[in-house]
Amino acid sequence: MPPRPTIQCCRALQGRNDVSVDAVWVTDDVLSRAFRRYLDVSVTKRRAVSSAPGPMYHRKRFGRRQMTELNAMQSIGSLPVWALSNAPDMTNWRWQPPKPDLWSSPPPKATIRRTLEPPTPLETTVIRPAGREVERPPPLRVDFNPQFVMSFMKELKELHINSFSTADEYRAEFIGLVCRATKIVSRGGFTSSGVGEIYFAAFEHLETARRVHPELQTLFPYLMSSAARGIMGAKSLDGNFFVPTARFWEKWLEQLRDCEVNIANTKLLMFVMDNLRPRQVRRSSNLLLSVLYRYFDLWSTSDLHGEPEVWHHGEISRLSSSASLWSGRIDKLFKAMESDLADGQVQRARSHMRLAEKLLARVQRIALKQAHLIMRYNWLQILARLPNVQTDEFKQLLCMFAPNGHAALSYMELCDLFLLHWSSQGMLTDPDWTRSIWNNIRGKDDHFAIAALALAVNKTNTPKQCTAIFWNLWSLLRFRGGPKKLLRQLSLLSDSRTVSSAFLQRLAWTSNDHRVALLLHFILCKQEGRVRNFWWPAFWDKFAAKQTTRWKYPQIDPILLARKMTIQISGKQPLNPLANQTVESSYEQQLMEVESESVERQLDSYEPVACVPKTKAWVRQVKRIQWSLKLLLHARQLTDRQALHYVTAFTGILANKQGHLSARDLATLTSVIMRTLDQGKTGSVERLRWYLGIIYTHLGEQSCIRVGVILKRRREANWQVGELPKVIITQTRTLGLSAEGEGFLTILEEFEKTRS
Repeated sequence: MPPRPTIQCCRALQGRNDVSVDAVWVTDDVLSRAFRRYLDVSVTKRRAVSSAPGPMYHRKRFGRRQMTELNAMQSIGSLPVWALSNAPDMTNWRWQPPKPDLWSSPPPKATIRRTLEPPTPLETTVIRPAGREVERPPPLRVDFNPQFVMSFMKELKELHINSFSTADEYRAEFIGLVCRATKIVSRGGFTSSGVGEIYFAAFEHLETARRVHPELQTLFPYLMSSAARGIMGAKSLDGNFFVPTARFWEKWLEQLRDCEVNIANTKLLMFVMDNLRPRQVRRSSNLLLSVLYRYFDLWSTSDLHGEPEVWHHGEISRLSSSASLWSGRIDKLFKAMESDLADGQVQRARSHMRLAEKLLARVQRIALKQAHLIMRYNWLQILARLPNVQTDEFKQLLCMFAPNGHAALSYMELCDLFLLHWSSQGMLTDPDWTRSIWNNIRGKDDHFAIAALALAVNKTNTPKQCTAIFWNLWSLLRFRGGPKKLLRQLSLLSDSRTVSSAFLQRLAWTSNDHRVALLLHFILCKQEGRVRNFWWPAFWDKFAAKQTTRWKYPQIDPILLARKMTIQISGKQPLNPLANQTVESSYEQQLMEVESESVERQLDSYEPVACVPKTKAWVRQVKRIQWSLKLLLHARQLTDRQALHYVTAFTGILANKQGHLSARDLATLTSVIMRTLDQGKTGSVERLRWYLGIIYTHLGEQSCIRVGVILKRRREANWQVGELPKVIITQTRTLGLSAEGEGFLTILEEFEKTRS
């Protein structure tokens, strides 16, 4: 057996995401470790019996031991609780609902008192003379129920009348009141106008209390965040929910203008700008501009983060030019108004004044939109540079930008933010070097920005760092941009630039998606111009094992993996190349040779181990597995050693994870094993040991007997049977089979007699 691989190789299959895919090996270490596990099967595991009473203690534990036997505590001399004479009878145990908590309900004085509404009277139909029906106007919509609002106002008033000696007492009462109001708002207890009234009153009362206790200023962000949670909960119930009162949002902007600039307050500002109606924006434009210019001052006075990066202005430059154009026209109108007033033409000056007011409102709207765009990008760059902003928070801050449209980020801006985030987290070796190489690869074309960024990261960092960065890149692209954009850009970039196989393999490994991995391999095949499995079947074995251990129901197509494992062609061109032959047609042409033999006969005699109802999906999966095994067995380009290695690895995956492998499937694979044993190659004894261990571990003694019977029938049919050494029989005796399983050993002994 070959030596055990290094720890870097073994680390790849331990579920670690930051492991490099350079640790790919083709050895028999997997078989040796499986054989060691097979030898340990006969060791009986000791089972400890729990002495704690419960709903399961009176039952049999897997049919091996009853709870009436002596356990460790009884052998020492002490009795468990359930063995006492006055122990409760837990055999008739039934589930009971949990008892209510003693303090689950708040004190009665703090609850919002709801008055009972009178019952609705019965509708009585009035008989009217036949004639033309008079259309009545629709009834007036009651915007909010004043009873709930008045009860909340009354509690606020009681809270304000009480004289609290310290600010902590007022803080506790106020937070409890706001929490109960938020819970009712999120459940749809208030309508839109009612929500504006209660939170506006809470702002007013908190401002009054702040005059007495200045330290209550810190309660304003909590009040705004709880109001935002309540409004978002109400919006989830009713999509048309919005707060129509403009003074309510003006209170928010006043507090955000005076509060500290941080991540939480930035999220609140995003929430305000998303909920402001156009009419409310025009009304509170000066207040909103004052808040936004505060962010601009923070960017200009910040020495910690350096100068702003050069980026594509786009929409902002267009807005600034249009704003300057309309400002020049306003200046001309003001000069014309001065001359008109000097000449005494008052009416003409009034008309110019009306036009100037309209143009001034337009300039203000343009300036507000421009300030909004500049604030979003510059502030997000500041947050991307901060080291305490994790990837999850960075994803939430990306929500400031629309996914599509004019307000969305370009590819270059998105990659710029990715670079800032990775450099702030310390993931890059040299951020300046990575940025310069990214600019050289990208040039002035924005269509290759994401692919150029991945190439720059791969060139300037170690393989382990590249793996960690690519995991982060795929997660960010799934949130904004999409993985298809990277695949499309890589496909276009491969036409003009050579992309290495290791780079694409590393991207495929970190994508954790078999479809993306196959598309990246297709890009490599298209670049080389010939069909060739560059990554070798060992990569696909590891990739399949990683995905099957990660999820309970893998999304892997066994046929696709079997194709990748079997199709191995030398680097030479085909003998009869076709002019318009694509990669797909080449694959199909070779698969026609591999899949020439039908699998209908095997499907007819298929016998599942478990009695599972044969649904359509189940039968389809069985056919896929059978077809993939057939592909592996009849691949002409594989040697017997390679076929044995791939078949055993694939068999282990299917038997472990999918559970649709029977004894007949394993028996059909013995032909490969027997051919290997006939040739007398090294390692054949260990391989047969491993094969028998797989049968015994996964399918039990009965399946071992069935496999032995099938082998005996093959010998009687004068099939080619390999030599079975005596060592195998001695090792098989260590299985500890019952008397019923001795037939398997006798069959093996008959094989040896016939060979001798």
